[in-house]
Amino acid sequence: MRPAFLCLGGRDGRVGSPGADVVLPVVRKRPGRRQRLARHSRRRPPRGARGHLDHAPQDGEARLAPGRTRWRRFPHRPVSVLGAHRRARGHEQHDRLLVRVLAGVSRSAGGGRDGRTQAQVDADGLSPRVDAPGRTRYTAPRRLDMNQLIRRRAFLSGSLAAGVAITTASKRDSSSSERKPKQEFYELRIYRSPTAAKQQVVLAFVEKALRPALNRQGIDRIGIFKPDGKADTAVYVVIPYPSLDLLALQNDKLEADDVYQAAAAAYFALPKAAAPYTRIESRLLRAFAGLPTLAAPSRKSGTRIVELRIYESRNEQLAKRKVEMFNQGEIDLMRSVGMAPVFFGETLIASDVPNLTYMLSADSPAAHKAHWAAFLKHAEWDRMKNLSRYKGTVSKIVSVTMMPTAGSQL
Repeated sequence: MRPAFLCLGGRDGRVGSPGADVVLPVVRKRPGRRQRLARHSRRRPPRGARGHLDHAPQDGEARLAPGRTRWRRFPHRPVSVLGAHRRARGHEQHDRLLVRVLAGVSRSAGGGRDGRTQAQVDADGLSPRVDAPGRTRYTAPRRLDMNQLIRRRAFLSGSLAAGVAITTASKRDSSSSERKPKQEFYELRIYRSPTAAKQQVVLAFVEKALRPALNRQGIDRIGIFKPDGKADTAVYVVIPYPSLDLLALQNDKLEADDVYQAAAAAYFALPKAAAPYTRIESRLLRAFAGLPTLAAPSRKSGTRIVELRIYESRNEQLAKRKVEMFNQGEIDLMRSVGMAPVFFGETLIASDVPNLTYMLSADSPAAHKAHWAAFLKHAEWDRMKNLSRYKGTVSKIVSVTMMPTAGSQL
């Protein structure tokens, strides 16, 4: 492999002209794209400038091969030259030197013909060598700075560690969000029966036809309740839905359920005068974040009761603040005094919105009263109710005490 010289010329493109910069040794190899494009910008030498085999390179010449001289012209602006130097031993090892050359023409104190001061030369790590009066050539060091390599490796290792930490944290956050249960939806269905006899007809339909059909659709934990009192003969049904798709497809699936149709045939055949209810009221609720899924109460006690409470607000903002109050500590306070919340729901669709609805369970009416007394006397409740943010959030409270029926799953 024969050596050659890469010449960076001065104003007129020759090494010997004013403003000449660098002569770097390079290795001849197969010309690449840059070399092929550079041939189009060659400047042919003047007549008689071609050298002989024993002709020494003059100013402005660069010997590439015996008997031949090639000329190159470079623009007068800062350029970057990448010279690939192949080692004498080992064909697979290469050194790459990146040399930043400033083609300056101005003279500076203490500098060479290229306008570089000694401080600039020392900062770039180039060693000056004077070939002729007024001509300076800079040679780049053959060994790389190990301090730079160490700093680069430390930066890469630190960046890698930071990336791993961020990825781990994001995976941890995503896994925790996946483990958190989604908020359910509840349908509170109220059959308004005018008499106790017709109430029993509705209960028979719900327990023997509707509830088994909904269980076959994958809907469970269905609560069936009747009020504790002779004045109210309605039937309350709580149906939880993991998603609204089950609610949307419910009627179509009931229509295609032959078992359901057979069990409800007598109920649907009742004449208008014997209609078991006047209307069906339906409320759509969304579970609170503080209690995202329905909690089934204990069914050991034969005297168990539930209380359904509806808190109405005069505007939507106050209703949201009351929901916030429950999520920020009121639910936990209820549990601490022995109350057993069944569900908490923000009412999405109803005739008396904005409001929220929730249900509490107790083993007996006496135990339920004791729980409320402990709650109202608690210091935390006294602090929360006096917060200015939560004052005036409830304008009306509706409370209904009920008992679960024999066919209830709650």
